[in-house]
Amino acid sequence: MSAQTETQPGVYLDFFGFTERPFSTSPDPRFVYLTREHKAAIAKCRYAVGEGLGLTVVYGDIGTGKSTLARLLYGQFHNDGYLVAMLPNVLVGSATQFLRAICRAFHLPEARSLLDMLDNLQGLLLDAFSRDQKVVLMIDEAQALTGPTLEVIRQILNFESDATKLLQVALFGQNELRGKIHRRKPLRSRIAITSTLDPLPPEEVPNLIRYRMMVAGRRAELFTPEAYERIFLASQGIPRAICIICDNALLQAFLEGRDYVDADIIDRVVQEIDLE
Repeated sequence: MSAQTETQPGVYLDFFGFTERPFSTSPDPRFVYLTREHKAAIAKCRYAVGEGLGLTVVYGDIGTGKSTLARLLYGQFHNDGYLVAMLPNVLVGSATQFLRAICRAFHLPEARSLLDMLDNLQGLLLDAFSRDQKVVLMIDEAQALTGPTLEVIRQILNFESDATKLLQVALFGQNELRGKIHRRKPLRSRIAITSTLDPLPPEEVPNLIRYRMMVAGRRAELFTPEAYERIFLASQGIPRAICIICDNALLQAFLEGRDYVDADIIDRVVQEIDLE
């Protein structure tokens, strides 16, 4: 059987029996394959927030699933009835700009001075505390935080009652964030829980691929055992790299009219794409 040379998404999906793209790199929580480390990170974050411990941090290399995990937790916290705000990117360097971004994420009224913004945020926290509602601030790509913005986080963590922190902060960042926090002892001492997301081991790679295919509507096997081995070697177990390789491999197999992906296709695809 020869595949059509046209690559419209519908034709591509129908050819393999998918209802949607299985290997998109968008952080869709439905497609997250939860390893033991992911499950542990979720449990730790939920524990830290639920107990009002203040600051929790999730570290991980590029592509290990931090953003997807953050969005999954965001949905869980929202369903729990928490007042939760997410900053998906930290694009500001000054303390005033950063605090303004936080206040906007919580839909607080505009204020000019740093002191007024802190007062508004404290008012929100005290009101939520009076209603027994947790308030959660989640920051993705937190490795971009600067000295002044990290100091803001330390300051807002000072809002507390006699028994609990009024604001729960969860940071998700690449491993360089670890060094930034380590150099700031006053902030480092406030970390209650830490998690690290590492690359997948070889035996988990087929499980991730099969899971994502199942979510996208296909249960039948598509990759050969040798293909799985090549995918691990090329990706080094990084989920994002796995998805990029698999997406390109499916397109190549479609163009060649193959209903399976073998090691030869993986080798050729890996030579053509840049995983850096």
